Amino acid sequence: SYTTNALQQVKKGHTAEYHELVKLFLWSRPTATFNRLDQQQQQQQQRSSEDQAQQLLPWLPALSENVSRLDLTYHALVSAIVCNNWMSNSIPEFYAKYRTLVLQIITAQPAWIPEIIRALVSWFFYRSTRASAGRADTQVVHSRVHELLQKIFALVPTAPSSLYTAIHSAFPHKREKFSRQKLYLTNVLRALEYTPSIRRSVLGLIFDRILQIDVEIQVEVEELELGQHTDLPSADNYDEPPNSPQDGDIFELELDSGAPPPPLSPSLAQLSN
Repeated sequence: SYTTNALQQVKKGHTAEYHELVKLFLWSRPTATFNRLDQQQQQQQQRSSEDQAQQLLPWLPALSENVSRLDLTYHALVSAIVCNNWMSNSIPEFYAKYRTLVLQIITAQPAWIPEIIRALVSWFFYRSTRASAGRADTQVVHSRVHELLQKIFALVPTAPSSLYTAIHSAFPHKREKFSRQKLYLTNVLRALEYTPSIRRSVLGLIFDRILQIDVEIQVEVEELELGQHTDLPSADNYDEPPNSPQDGDIFELELDSGAPPPPLSPSLAQLSN
């Protein structure tokens, strides 16, 4: 078949057909930016995603027959297979067959487990957009991710160590939006329900990140308070008031004969200069 021949040719140094195969599996994942597209653009993206999914269906069985060949030499292909938007595709037949292919790759080539788990963890951030976008909704996608992770761990009991590494690498920065932090942590805690072996380590990581956020907030509060104090002029910095009010002053000061004029407020003292 074309797939078998393309993979065999790579070993001989001929990669043209292989690169064409890789291109078939490269299409972007419309997530955070998708809700900023107008209706026409969304419909175009929907057709593009569905058309490409339908285009890939005939290739999945051919790849399934060649999973034993997919060693680390074929990193570009495996990466393209697992790192596209297949998880959010709304076509049940496509998702089921694609999921089968991913599990077959893991069974035949366990070396790909870290990369596949890393790709799955990236879906912890997924949030669906408008219904017309043609993508599966948030709950469906997250359920798919956790169900597939459990299948992987059932096949390879040592795989949870790769999950910890992926969670650590993907952990959002302390300055990320709260909604993104919450979405990620919700899925991380859900994953801990079926991975007791890494629960202690992941909880320690979570507490450490929360502490970092708390310290960051405290530092910002202290800097804000310090800034407010330094903005207030001291009495030593007041300028000597003029002997008579400036022309155009809003208020006239009635002074007792021989008595020194009262000091101006800091703001007026600055204006007088």
